[in-house]
Amino acid sequence: MGTLRRLGAGAAAAAVAVTLVIAPGSAGAADTINTPTPTFTAAGLLTLKTTSTGGTFALDKGRDGGTPDATQAVTGVKSTCLISTNDSLVAVDGRVGTSVTSDLASFQDGSIGVAEKRTGTSCYQVNAATSTSAAETLTLRFATAALGGALGSSLVSSALLDVELKQSARVLATAYRDGVAKGGFEVRSGSTIGTYPGVSVGGNASVVFNCNSRADSGPDSGPSDNCRWPISSPSWLPAADDGVYFDTLELTALNGSFSLEGGSDGAVTNGAVLPAPPSAVPAGANVFELTGVSDGVLGCFEYTPVIPGSTTTLTPSVSVRRLGNASAGELCVPVNYTMRNGVQEARFLKSLTAQTSAQFVFTLTWTGPFGTAVPTTTALPETTANYETADARDAIPLGWCPDPVYDSGQLSGITDVLTNAAIPDQDTVLTGKQFSCVVSRSTTVVNAATDYVEVVEQVYVLGDILLQKGR
Repeated sequence: MGTLRRLGAGAAAAAVAVTLVIAPGSAGAADTINTPTPTFTAAGLLTLKTTSTGGTFALDKGRDGGTPDATQAVTGVKSTCLISTNDSLVAVDGRVGTSVTSDLASFQDGSIGVAEKRTGTSCYQVNAATSTSAAETLTLRFATAALGGALGSSLVSSALLDVELKQSARVLATAYRDGVAKGGFEVRSGSTIGTYPGVSVGGNASVVFNCNSRADSGPDSGPSDNCRWPISSPSWLPAADDGVYFDTLELTALNGSFSLEGGSDGAVTNGAVLPAPPSAVPAGANVFELTGVSDGVLGCFEYTPVIPGSTTTLTPSVSVRRLGNASAGELCVPVNYTMRNGVQEARFLKSLTAQTSAQFVFTLTWTGPFGTAVPTTTALPETTANYETADARDAIPLGWCPDPVYDSGQLSGITDVLTNAAIPDQDTVLTGKQFSCVVSRSTTVVNAATDYVEVVEQVYVLGDILLQKGR
């Protein structure tokens, strides 16, 4: 049976999964299901320039080499050589083998490595497995929307790295998007050239780039033991776009060792000239091309398709309906959108500067074990909201919608949502007003033996949002 009830903000947290249910005939006569057509647009460059004393990640949205839109400093802690950086653009992690410890990234003398020890070459190299230790991995996690970061809905479409290679190095780069491997890329030098098949990544052999024939095992020799390594078809190179877009890049030493640099050893040519990267790139820097990715286009009174979820991973299914614009003076124009689901959460993003008064209604069904007395006495976990620039620690508990307006039984907006002083702007950093609230909520016992309850919610949204439950 089902019942509608209101929940206080102090509801206890619990792990839940999400399954979306849209009742047949729930859409109004003018509503349509929008068939998404993904779009990809250039969104700028991210570079990493290093010197002997430090490094800088720089975001250049216009690809024009002007004043960076954002920067992130990289240094090493003198006593430990571990890396010091704030992760605002890129989180840099290091690990040994499959260890859960991922805070071993290090910086010394212009090189980024994995510090399994706190002195010597460990501070600036990433080493392959030996008889006594596992292979080391350096990971770059880009601060995209999925991570609540400054790069927004952009993904990385390619990279050009400056790597120093030692002892016939062989390095595997694995590109991930939303935790799924999308492509593998290898660089080889010295005796590893031509001796191994490409590693299988996501069912496909990795793309191999043979740098040069050097098998360097001596001390640093400036740029002559470095390689410029293209990953996933940089746009200025002849190869066609490979369609690999990623938010995480893992670099694992398969043979020998390597260091990630960024011009600290000088100009690198590989012994043969690669076409030069855009002139906006600082000399010698690592280059990451950014691509804005949209899942589709959504006009007023259209539904997105359902994104399916998984009850085993507590991942929701979700669909979103766009209402008319809240501002009578803003003509409704279709917007590109990106929608994602994850463990106990759903995210919807559009351009921050387009259609700032656009209104949306999420339909969500949360399913999980809430106790044997559900739905009569056990409190359900609250639903919370984060906006695109909000810190994840500042989740806003959702209250009930004030003065909802209905048309033919469907929500059409909130009375005076833009001008009502009693309705707060929940993220003052973003353009326009950001506000969300619960339209309706009902519960149904799904399986009394396992205490599973289905909670159907509709959530009104003005802005770009991350919705979570019990987190």
